[in-house]
Amino acid sequence: MQYSDNDLGRSSLEELRKRLPPGWKLEEETSKSGKQDFLCFTSPDGRQGKVKRLTRQNVDPRSVLELIGRFPSGNRPLVASRYLSKNTREKLRAAGFSYTDLTGSIYLVLENPGIFMESTGADKDPSREKRPARSLKGPKAGCVVRSLCDFREPVGVRELALRAGVDPGYVSRLLVLLYQEAIIERQTATSSVSRSKSGSRTGSVSRSRSGSRSSIGPGGRKGGVTKVFWDRLIRRWAEDAPLSTRGPSATYIDPRGLPELLARLASKAGNYAITSSFAAAKIAPIAPPRLITIYVEDLARDAEDLGLRPAEAGANALLIESSSDVVFLRTQRIQGLKFVAVSQAAADLFTSPGRGPAEAEELLRWMAAHEGDWRE
Repeated sequence: MQYSDNDLGRSSLEELRKRLPPGWKLEEETSKSGKQDFLCFTSPDGRQGKVKRLTRQNVDPRSVLELIGRFPSGNRPLVASRYLSKNTREKLRAAGFSYTDLTGSIYLVLENPGIFMESTGADKDPSREKRPARSLKGPKAGCVVRSLCDFREPVGVRELALRAGVDPGYVSRLLVLLYQEAIIERQTATSSVSRSKSGSRTGSVSRSRSGSRSSIGPGGRKGGVTKVFWDRLIRRWAEDAPLSTRGPSATYIDPRGLPELLARLASKAGNYAITSSFAAAKIAPIAPPRLITIYVEDLARDAEDLGLRPAEAGANALLIESSSDVVFLRTQRIQGLKFVAVSQAAADLFTSPGRGPAEAEELLRWMAAHEGDWRE
């Protein structure tokens, strides 16, 4: 559903008025030119303060970057929009913007007279507009995410599709989402074709490191990926596709203890990969892990092969029957054991129990300091 700027303006006024403390007043003020739109707050003791209001139909994290460049720090307006995603709200707040949307999300800080408002609306767009891609859920998205994280840029759309094992059309749609979310940067130049004096056509076509051609399109919408903010990408992937969505899982206990389980894993036939705390402990340890999380091919068969007993209380092993082979891509062997790639471990840790999120943050710090050790 489309709303006019006037609708958005009235809505922001009504939502803010409903949340004002007793005795406060709020009025609109528009300049004679109609170009300046302010909200005027009056406290019970008569003091007044103004906040510039900026109405925007759609605001995404990419738009926030443009707003930061447009408005100087310390003089940033209240952004009134139809809907603001959680990621967009976080970026607006971090940049010093106040905001409000039609779902009830509000953040307002006024120093003089002093007032603070905060409320959280919907985390999903209620209008359910059709978009090229709306999340990073699912095996195909996971393959693209892992490819963007594990390999250095630049990379063309077709090369990325080939590397991830998905069709180029899907990759293009997913890259639009990642670009809008300010998680990647894209090539914006267009291919130039000129003619030599002899009349023959000459031009430049970008090539990936593998030698394949990569398309370049205007506006960064069809061009290759030139920059990946992999830490943002891992966080967003963990949010959209938490560990609990990776596949069927169950907790077990090895009564002989984890050292015995690790010894059997080292000689295990078939595919497996250790993730989460045990994987992070080999790189950026915080504390000795008590629960080992293992991706396996068959939950019942592998639990039996490893001599594990089902247990809800006192479990020391979590097995996950992965619904996608992406978790087995680019695994690494350490001391005879097979571990998931570092990027996979970081994403899994963010939604792992216990100290998982703290371990994820520590692992990201290690990854930033040792990027050459885990990205190809």
